[in-house]
Amino acid sequence: MSENRVRWDKAVDALEALYKDVERRSFSLPTFSLSPFAIYVWNVIKFNVCLLLDMLLFLPMNAIIFVRNLLPGRWRYRSFSGSYWKYVITWLWRGEAPVFPFGVIRPLVTFMGSVHVYNRFQTIARCIYLDDTLTEEDRTDLNKKVAAALDHWRRPTMVQVVFSYVLPAGGFLIGVYNKFFPAELPQWVGFVGFLLLGYAITFVTSAFMFKRSLMLGASGRALYFPGAISGNQGYGKEREILDSVGIKTREWPFDIALVFIFFVIGLVQSLGMERVQMLVADAIEVATDVMLPVLALYRRRTTGRS
Repeated sequence: MSENRVRWDKAVDALEALYKDVERRSFSLPTFSLSPFAIYVWNVIKFNVCLLLDMLLFLPMNAIIFVRNLLPGRWRYRSFSGSYWKYVITWLWRGEAPVFPFGVIRPLVTFMGSVHVYNRFQTIARCIYLDDTLTEEDRTDLNKKVAAALDHWRRPTMVQVVFSYVLPAGGFLIGVYNKFFPAELPQWVGFVGFLLLGYAITFVTSAFMFKRSLMLGASGRALYFPGAISGNQGYGKEREILDSVGIKTREWPFDIALVFIFFVIGLVQSLGMERVQMLVADAIEVATDVMLPVLALYRRRTTGRS
């Protein structure tokens, strides 16, 4: 067996083992749950309480600590809301989209994972075909292994594509069209567009985030919040395996792209506002809405979490 054949065999086997582990851990997700949203709301409530306490007590409390630290020994300066700010900064610094997960629909998460795996094995199949150093027998054997993997992680069905891409895109297009030509659309169409946008924001984006958590090595409730997961785990292994056979590829930042789309929708909806109102508050909001996704995309690439 040639050295090149051995290299391809190891890559295909290692990649299949990695994706099997990802799929096994996906079963730790509930079929349907709004737990991520409940956890988020509870933490927002706690953050607001802690922020209020900081507004009242931060200066006097830390002034006392400062005076105390003039004596031998040292006390740590305190902030009630500091851990929450640190969590948000860490979330963005690890390259995660500036949006919270809403709810779990496990079949949608499975679809996102299947698309990822299917695209990787399709790329491998093309590269095997283009590798002239392989004999025809080696190429046939490798194609059988790749075909077996593709038979399990099959091409997405039309229903899956509609629920994951067409419906969210439909909501965006309806929203933009309704803004410029409101008289040409019946009221119920605008309402449907609003529902589709809500579906995209809540469940489609969340499903992609949970898929990222699976690729980052998490399981159980840890899957709900990819920004809390350190390292690049599965992404690092995947990149190492593909590099061994000369394949360079990265995950498309679907969640960050959706955040940009929602930003565009908000910007379009604000076009009818008076110019004076756009000068200060809206300028800050626009800058924030643009910079946070850009920061997340930059950090995702520099940390190798894609």
